[in-house]
This record gives sequence, C-alpha cells and structure tokens, in this order.
Amino acid sequence: MSCCFGNDTDGNEPQKSISDPSDPPSNRPIIPVNKPANSEIEYIVTVKTGDFRNSGTNGPVYINIFSRDDKQTNDILLSASDKPFLQGSIRKFQVNAIDIGKPQRVIIRHEDKSTGWYVDYVEVVVHNFLVRFVANRWLNHLKNDRKLEVELFGSEQPAVIYEIEVQTGVQQIETLDSPVYMQLYGTTTNTPKLFLEAKNVLFRKDSISKFHVSSNNVGEIERIIIGHEGLGTIQDWHLKHVKVQMLSQRQEYEVDKWLSPTQGEQILFVELSNTKPQSPSPPPLPSPPPKYLIAIETGDVTEMIATDSIEIIVRGSDGQISKISLKEHAKVKDGELYQKGNVDEFEIEHPDIGTIESITIGFSDSRKTVAWLLEHISIQYKEIIYHFQAHCWLSSRLGSNFSWITIKSDESNDDINYKVIIVTGESGISANVILCIFGDKDTTTNLPLKTTKDGSIARFEKDSTLEFDINAVDVGKIKKINIGHDGKDSDHEWFLKSIQVEKIDEQYTFQANRWLSTEKDDKKTFIDLIPDEPKPPTPLSNKDQSTYLITIVTSSRKDAGTDSNVFMTIFGDKDITKQFQLTNTKQGDKALFKSGETNEFEMELDDVGIINKINIGHDGQSHDSQWYLESIQIQKGSNKYNFVVKQLLDQTTSFIDVTPILPNTTSSSESIQMKSSRSITPIKETSYKVSIQTGSTQKDMIKDNVNLYIVIYGENNQTEKLYLTSGLISTKTFTIKKDEKNDFQFNTADVGKITKLVIGQNNSENPIIWYIDHVIINETITFNAEQTLNSSSEIELYPSSIPKKTEIIYKILLQTGAYHQEGSDSNIYLTIVGKNGQTKKLPLNKTTRKSRKNSFKTDERIEFELKAKDVGKISKIILSQNPNQHGIHWHIDRLTIMHNNETTIFHIQRKNEKMMEIELIPVSQSKQSESPRKIMKTLDSISKVAVKRKDADYTIIITTGEQAIEVPVSMKIRGDYGTVSIPLSPTKGGEKAFQSKATNEFSCQTTDVGKIQQITVEHNEKDKDILWHLKTVQIKKGNETYNFNADVRLDRNDNKVNLYPVGALSGHQRDDYVQSELRRLRENLRCESSKLHRPPQLIFLFFKLFLMKFNIFLSI
Repeated sequence: MSCCFGNDTDGNEPQKSISDPSDPPSNRPIIPVNKPANSEIEYIVTVKTGDFRNSGTNGPVYINIFSRDDKQTNDILLSASDKPFLQGSIRKFQVNAIDIGKPQRVIIRHEDKSTGWYVDYVEVVVHNFLVRFVANRWLNHLKNDRKLEVELFGSEQPAVIYEIEVQTGVQQIETLDSPVYMQLYGTTTNTPKLFLEAKNVLFRKDSISKFHVSSNNVGEIERIIIGHEGLGTIQDWHLKHVKVQMLSQRQEYEVDKWLSPTQGEQILFVELSNTKPQSPSPPPLPSPPPKYLIAIETGDVTEMIATDSIEIIVRGSDGQISKISLKEHAKVKDGELYQKGNVDEFEIEHPDIGTIESITIGFSDSRKTVAWLLEHISIQYKEIIYHFQAHCWLSSRLGSNFSWITIKSDESNDDINYKVIIVTGESGISANVILCIFGDKDTTTNLPLKTTKDGSIARFEKDSTLEFDINAVDVGKIKKINIGHDGKDSDHEWFLKSIQVEKIDEQYTFQANRWLSTEKDDKKTFIDLIPDEPKPPTPLSNKDQSTYLITIVTSSRKDAGTDSNVFMTIFGDKDITKQFQLTNTKQGDKALFKSGETNEFEMELDDVGIINKINIGHDGQSHDSQWYLESIQIQKGSNKYNFVVKQLLDQTTSFIDVTPILPNTTSSSESIQMKSSRSITPIKETSYKVSIQTGSTQKDMIKDNVNLYIVIYGENNQTEKLYLTSGLISTKTFTIKKDEKNDFQFNTADVGKITKLVIGQNNSENPIIWYIDHVIINETITFNAEQTLNSSSEIELYPSSIPKKTEIIYKILLQTGAYHQEGSDSNIYLTIVGKNGQTKKLPLNKTTRKSRKNSFKTDERIEFELKAKDVGKISKIILSQNPNQHGIHWHIDRLTIMHNNETTIFHIQRKNEKMMEIELIPVSQSKQSESPRKIMKTLDSISKVAVKRKDADYTIIITTGEQAIEVPVSMKIRGDYGTVSIPLSPTKGGEKAFQSKATNEFSCQTTDVGKIQQITVEHNEKDKDILWHLKTVQIKKGNETYNFNADVRLDRNDNKVNLYPVGALSGHQRDDYVQSELRRLRENLRCESSKLHRPPQLIFLFFKLFLMKFNIFLSI
C-alpha cells in the first residue's frame, strides 16, 4: 500500500524486514548454510516447528523454492551444528541459490521416517520480498496424508482464519475415519491441503462439524477442493453441504454426493465453485462496450460512520478516469452504500486507459464526522483484474488530508513490512485502535490494528501484548507515531504502556504509560509519541559471579515429566539472580525433565550470598504442560541447599516459591511458612474404584498394550495419568468387549470433590475405536459418556445428575381437606424435585388415580401411581394448576410420596388455585422399614399437632419510573412457610397498569406465606423490544408492611428481578441461608417434641441455647 499526500517518491525499492517476534538475535542467530557462488544470491529462510508433543525432527530437511514462472532453486539442505528443528523452535538459515525472482511456492520435506514433524510456517526473504508460506500440518507417515513433503503457497499478507463448516449426510452409516482435507483457490494464490482436525469432532451421520483453520490469504475465493485420503478403515463418506467464511467472504456449496472408492462416482474428492451452469440461450446480442467493474470492501468494525459521497480517480498507462462520484454508478440503485462488512459494486463506462497503475479514493468532509475503514478495492476491465490493498481508515477527524488515499496495484506497490508490538496495562479497550507512522520521507495511512500476526481478531485486553504484521509505505526514518481509539464513553478507557515498531533492521520504542480516555488525564483518545533515544550498550556487570551446580529430580510417577521450558530465580541475603532457563545440562544431549530422571546444570550467575529461597516453574509451552517436581539441590561453593518440593506444577500453578531445608538445624519460621504453603503440601492418598461400561455399538475387541488411561480432576488436585492396565481388579489380562463392564482400582492422590474425568490413549502402535457408554467412580459418581474414543485422543466427561435416564414408580397418597370442591375434572400438577434433578409436571387426575374412581371428594384419601424420572432423595415439591384448563378447586391437607423404599411427607393444608404455585419442603420422613399402616398412623399424629395456615389479604403497591410497560406482570412472594405466585392484574382502581411515573395498587387474598423474605417481579414478554423502569414495591399483609427499593430496568432479556425487604442485613444471601437454617431447626424441634411428648419449654430452652452459640458464630 502506498499513500501520497503531494510528496514525490524516488522509485527506489525499499528493503523488507526479516525480524521475527519470538526470535531475539541473541538467542536465534541466522545460520549460514553454504558459501555464495558467483551465480547465486542470498536467501533468508525461517522455519517454525509446531509446539506439539514429538513435533520436532532430526532431519535432514530440504527446501525447493519456485517462482511464478516455475523457475526453481532445486533442493537446498537446511542444516546446522545443533538440532534446529526442535519442538516449538524458530530458526533462520542463510542459504545461497540461483536467482528465481519473487518466490511463489515452496516444497519442503524431511527424511526422518522414525519421527513425525509438524511444520507451522516457512518464511523466505530475498531482494525486497518477505513471503510467508503457512503449513499448519504434520509431515508424518502415520498422520494426515502420510507424506513427508508438502507444497506450500506464499503470501505477503498476514495469515487469516478460515471458518469451515462441513455437513455429513443422513445416508452415512459408519463414522468416517479417513483424514479429511480442503484446499482453497483464490484470485491471488491458493492454500496447501488443510486437514480438518479438531478434538471430539467426527464425521458422523447427519452431523455438522466446524473448524477454524489458519492459512494464507488467497484473496477472493474462486473454488475449493474437499475430500479424504482413503486411508482409514471406513472410507465411504456422504458429503452434503460445505460453508467457508474468510473475513467478509462467505461461500456455500451444495454437494450431496458420495466420496468413496466403492459408491457413487467412486471418487475421493470433489471440486466445487460458485459458478452455476448457464441454461441454453438464444444467439448472443452484440456485446456492449467494455465497462470498468469496481468492487469496494468496507471493514467489518463497529463505531464506523460512512458517507455515500465517495469519489475516485483511476490512472492508467494511456490516460485516466477523472474524479467521479461512485454513487451515480452503483449497480444497486437506492441501496445503502459502504455499510459494515459489505462489498459494493460499481460500473463505469469509459474509453480504455491502458494498464491501471494507481487509484485515488476518498471524500470531502468539512464537518469532520465521517470515519470509514476501507479494506480492499478491485477493478476489472475485460479479462484483467487489478487488486488494491488499502486496510486503512479515512477520516478528517484523524488529521488533514487523511480522508484521501492513493494506492498502487498489488503488482506494482512498493510497500514494506512493519512489525508492531502493543503492550496494554491495567485496562483494556474494545473500540477500534488506529495507528499512523510518520517518517522523514513519507507518512502511512491510518492503519487499523484489528488482525494480529497469527490471523486472530485483536483484543486489547488488560495486561496483554499483541503483535501485528503491517504492510505500508516506507516512511524512511521514523520520527513519531500517532495512536488512539474511537471509544466515546467511560466504558472505553485504555491504559497504553508501550509500542515497539520494527522495519528493515531498525527498531523504535515508544513509551506511553498513560490513559487514552475521554474521562481521565487530559481526556484525549489519540496521542503523538516520539521514539526513545537509543540506549548505549549496557556496561559489563561489576557484580561478583559464582558457580551454581543445580540438580533437578523429576518424580518417577508415570507422565511426571514435561517438555516445557523450565525457569528459575535464586534469592539470597545479598542479591537476586535474573530469571534464567535450565537448558545446558552437564549430561550433554540428554533429554530434560523426564519421568524418574535427574538433570544437572552448571550456571555462572551473580553471587546472591546465602540462599534463602528459589522460584521455579515452567511456561506450559508443550503438549505435556504438567510437571511433577520431586526435589532440588543447589551447590554454591562448599554450601549445599536442599529443597523438598513433591508438587505438581500445571497450568494453574506453574511457578512456586520453595525455601531450603538446612541439615542439622531446626526449621526456621520461613521454612515453617513454606510447609504451610502450596510448595510442599503433603499429598493425601485415597482409593478410587472405576467402572467403565462399554456400549452396545462396540465392534472390535480391545486387548493389551493400547496405553489407555484416565485422569481424575477434583476441587483440590488432580491425579496423574492412571493407566487402566495397572488398575485391573478381577483379571490379569486387559480385554474390552461389547456390552461389558470393566472394573479398576487405583490408589492415588485425593483430589477432593470430583469435578471432571478425562479418558484418553497415548501414542500406540495398536489403533483403537472404543465406544464408552458410561463411567462410575466409587459406585456413586456417574459420568454419562455415549462417546467414541479414537487412537491418540482424549474425551472429557463431567458428573451426571443421575446414572442414566431411568424412570421409577412413585406412589402418591393425597388427603383432601374440608374445603375441597367435589368433582371429576382435576387440573392439578405435581413436580418432584430431588438430589438428581426434577420430574416434569405430573398430572394428579383420574387417569393416574390408582382406584379409577371418577370423583374426588372432601376428606378423602386418594392414591395415585405415576411413572417418572428418578430424582433421588426428595428435597421439595411444587403444586401448580394450568390457568387455561377448567378444573375443580383443590383443598389439600397433606401429601405423601413413596419411592425407592423411602417415604416423604408434606403438610399442605391450603387451597390451590389458578395462577398460583405452592412450593413445599418435607416435614418428616418415615423409616424404610415402616409398614403402610404405621405410615398412616404417623400421618394422623402429625396432622393433629400441625398448625393450620390461613389465607391472608395482600395489598401490593408498584411505582413505575420513566419507562412504562403494557405486558402481563406477575410476582412471586417467598416467605417462611412457602411461596405464592400472584398475577398483577387488574389494578384496584381499574386504571391501566404500569404507566410512566404512575403508582398502581393491587389486592389479592391467598395463602399466608408468613414473614416475607424475598419477592420476584417478572414480565413474560420475550419477543418485543420493551423496557420497564421498576422503581419501588410495597407489600402490606395484615399489620405488616414490607418496602423494596428496586430502581431497575427490565427488558426482554432480563425480564425478572429478585428483591429483598429494606432493612434486611447486608449480604442477603448469607442472611437467607442463616434464616432458612433456623427455620429448619425450629420445625424439626417442633416435630420431634410432638413425637416424643417432651415438655415444649425444655425443647425451646435447648433451641435458645443453640441460637446463642449460632449468633456467636455469625459474629466471628
């Protein structure tokens, strides 16, 4: 992209930057591979190896670079004295080969068949070009297409994310297990094969699989190829539909065919495009004169204010199209132009101006209100398409002349690459961030910082560091930058710490350390920053140096080791070392930090004096991101310091402080503090019995040597990988069969309350497919799986509320009261809530009545029998009626539920009316061994001592604020004795309810809930955009008055609010808990006193003593 503001350019080719964000010169030197010959030129090749387990290779590695006209360098060996292709490494190689011009594609391969290699990307720098070739794939004879070489296509644009959605048809019988890939072809280049892999994503019958894949930007997508390699056991795949989203482009393809070696057309891939076959047409009419077809893409960002007064000038080798308004040439008339994420098209009739060289586009905006993000422009004339990359903001608000831009076409632009690193401090920003770079030769456009180097959306979150690759005009020596955001209110307060800009071996640092906000500091959202003065070389340290011999012992447990980078800091009574990495082991090339291994290091560091603490941990940058560290020893001179750790370092606790245990001395206060800290907390062990049920769809039997394991996660800890072969109980041989249960026993770390279970398989020579139905731990905790575990994969399971979706028989005994209305039309429903969930609403009517009598009478004992979900131990019930059905008015005295040899009794003694829900908790439970006759006696004895609850008159006063509402509103009132639901309609005075700044009064007679603890106000409108300002609520019940300060706004998303009476203790959740516990204890004491016939005064004396102790506890 080139930008002109009346300045002439000298036409010299600028140099591209070859810097890499994670490749400091001191740590990642450029490796010279061979000496230049007279006919050869120098190439800089950067190779990034993926950060996965066993993703490195021992080589040899070769690269062949091709130009657009198929000139090639031939194979170039990339080698070094060390091992350059280690897991997660980034290495640069200086190679020499023939000059092929601008690189267009490469073929890279390795010849290490014993290991796989994951290639992240390759970069080639030659002349003034920096071209990136994105791979993101394995070169492994066991994975993907099982090839050790790949052809990659280059781009000078940042990588982008392709959102891919694949639908498998209903004709699919078995799950496809052959590697699936997609390759995209665009107007500028094409991707390599993108293998569609994701955790727990399978191509099952009638399923939709979604993937997010990073690769090079192909420009406008023209066609795709999708297929599979035909390498699995199931090679028949019925592909129904494909969607691809890239930036603002969205393509959809209807396929509906078999990709199979045996079915349909017997093909394994299909090529798809959006071009539709044309129907036969009459002989063509004389063609109209050629037109210039212009397509303009607007950025997909918020806070953008566009204008339809865009003008353009197009310059060619044989003339130009003078400034014209694009609005007059729009293909779609009377439509809104330049909207967020849109592509607008225009047609201009004009004589041929030859080869298009540049364009100027912009608008006039004297009021400085417009802010438009221009992404891309393409111009087609006859068969030739010209592309112009803009990626900049046009706005007079950002400075004079910033509402116009001049751009050269992609084929002739002379932009260079800038690496920009933004460091955010204590507060992030979600608004649009804009950067402009000023130099002694030129100025860039206003550059949008919205896509990071890896192609993801930029999120300037708190304490984050983001890196961007930007192509822009070479401004020469950078004099200053301007940076800011377009956020307007207090929600957009950004604390910017620093910016670093690199270009052509030049590095500039800009310190901000200030707020960009309309509310803080100078209330500016944009600032100018000048670069820091280059600092003189740091003088050599005059501190005394010491030699430290460091010994690290990793636990011998399975999978205790790590491939992550390990770092340490040593603290002494005189000084502190810098944080250093433990890399140079005394044992040479021995692998570091493996299970059961001891590693020794010799480090030359600052002398810290007497060592009193160390800090050690890892960066988690590996597949094995957890490390069980056993102990550490440090020898400094004649002094030895021993550190006992015995702790798992994972992603949640990756670094710890540890103090030494000195020999022949008592523990100091510091070491005592260490023992109480997490660094050496003793690990409590326990026994877990694990039962795994294999499903009925399992086909093959699974035998030994398959490396299956589980990991149990809890609130306090997690276990190591527990291999199933080591936990066998009943048999010595490991066998998994269809519909069989396997039991295992493990003695391992006590993780506390179990929260998650992971089942997986490590790399094994024996591929498996295991259909797991469910898992039970310690015969109490169930994990419903119904999933398939494949080779070298994992599945995550979470505790299920019930073992399976089981149903049981509930026997309901219902005693009607004296005020019950006789009749046969029952309209009452029961919901049972228990430890494992709740049932649906169960009708209590003549169809569920056991005796099949037609009428429900007064003072009658009625028995119902219902089949419903097993909820476990019952905690409460809910009685309700359907307001849209006609039925008798029930008066229920009590209700008993019998299930699973348990009996649960509820006192009701009230009427149940329409629009009312009654929530009840159990009063007492009979023992499992009691007979039905004894149960009935217990019911009668309880009913004699129970206090009947009468109805109460409720007066409800609602005050509405500024926003009114015209939809039904209801209120739930929760008290000491239960809950009632009251519809707020009609008003007492007959006026329209809930109008702006109005106060409405409602009255209702219903069940007395006792002292009111909480209310819920709710409206039922979820379709319309509404807003109701609920200001205050007052409830009068007898001589009791409750006031509720609401001052909330309810819309269709937040349609209800819980309110508590004014004057309640702060922290109502804690108060609710305390009050509910007191009520429960009081009720139990009253019930026990009625059973045992003890003097009530003695019982309540004990209760009063308990209250005194309870209040002391609360005060603490």
